[in-house]
Amino acid sequence: PSNDMTRNMALKDNKLYVVQRDTDNGCGYIRIVNAMTGAMTGSLNTTGIAKELYMLSSVANMGGTIVACNLATSATGALRVYSWSSDTATPSLVLETTNHGVRSGDLMSASGTINNGKLYFTSNTGYEGKVYVYTVTNGVANPTPTEITLKDANGAAFNYGGSYAVIEIRANEDGTFWATGKNGAPALFNANG
Repeated sequence: PSNDMTRNMALKDNKLYVVQRDTDNGCGYIRIVNAMTGAMTGSLNTTGIAKELYMLSSVANMGGTIVACNLATSATGALRVYSWSSDTATPSLVLETTNHGVRSGDLMSASGTINNGKLYFTSNTGYEGKVYVYTVTNGVANPTPTEITLKDANGAAFNYGGSYAVIEIRANEDGTFWATGKNGAPALFNANG
């Protein structure tokens, strides 16, 4: 719809899950779109999803389970992640925490599965280059993350993603991860940043 703003999307089983919000941030949606034809086939249920600035901000495919988060725009705002066991399921709360830096949820990345995986968020307010990694076990994330500071070759904080948290993280099986943001080319980091 013309009054909705698209945030991002994830692919699962030839379906795109597209996060949208209306212009006044009053509602959030995850539209289900046939990836082969572009036809919208439905939306995920949002019953029980609490509203922060953006009710829904980012979505990911976590080993076959769709997960989505809100946008926490202050250090005291709650960052929440929800999961859907199917396209018709009511969402389940995976994570609720205020331990996420100043702003978090612009982009979320996931690795592993909903039973044994990780969620990745970033906070770059003040160009701090922080990555917050939450371990997920049996559908529930530990609210205390592993905190990683991205550093350049000289050991200084890596300025990535502008003043917001728009840094994309892609984890590798060996613990290293790729990061990309608007202020630089993709870069490979070791597990400690």
